[in-house]
Amino acid sequence: MKTAFVYKRIYRLILWASVVYFLTTTAGRFFALSLVVASVCRLRVRTDNHSFNTLKFTDMETRTWTENGTPVSKEKTVAFSGHRTNRIAKFTADREKLFREVAFDTFVAIESYCIKKGYDTFLSGMCEGFDLIAAEEVLNLKKEYPHIRLKCVVPFKGQAERYTQADKRRYDTILAQADEVVTLQDGYTEGCFLRRNDYLLENSAFLMVYYDAVAVGGTFYTLKRAVEQKKKFANVCYNRR
Repeated sequence: MKTAFVYKRIYRLILWASVVYFLTTTAGRFFALSLVVASVCRLRVRTDNHSFNTLKFTDMETRTWTENGTPVSKEKTVAFSGHRTNRIAKFTADREKLFREVAFDTFVAIESYCIKKGYDTFLSGMCEGFDLIAAEEVLNLKKEYPHIRLKCVVPFKGQAERYTQADKRRYDTILAQADEVVTLQDGYTEGCFLRRNDYLLENSAFLMVYYDAVAVGGTFYTLKRAVEQKKKFANVCYNRR
């Protein structure tokens, strides 16, 4: 007990000596002023949401940038992931009718689950099948909601080389009308589609999928990771009429 008392007295003496030093010496006053300035700057970094151009470290929500410098909030961004054409139509005789219905249901889902809830940016990985359908429906909705944006995330240059001629035309039309196109790498490599899927998840807050509940493939991988990250999602396949 005596030892603890002595230590406490010594600590108080050192503290008071420090205060006297800061108040009576030029160096001490300069150091104290530096602390105050640093505290004010730190407060500015933490609270000034209008200084994003100059502040690199803030408590703002994660943002990416468009080509014209407009900030895009990850928290208002939706990513798409879904099956290719053949898997969607696997058990269907009338493919044309099925895809009209999928397109309509995707249109309704984007409007209801996303646009009307404040989401305004949409990421498509541009694979044939659901990715192209979703991108086309965003462009259709853009006529009614001109503020929304379509960002195409191309996994590698030449992605559409093996598409059918009809899908190539759709692909090129979508890219031409998109607000932004990002190409992740020059050529195909093993795992490039998974890398694209990771990019979609890292840059979005909501995932819209067309998933048939068969636990295999890129959409299963993406949805599984989204669930692990506690991301919101909607499945067009099971929200259809």
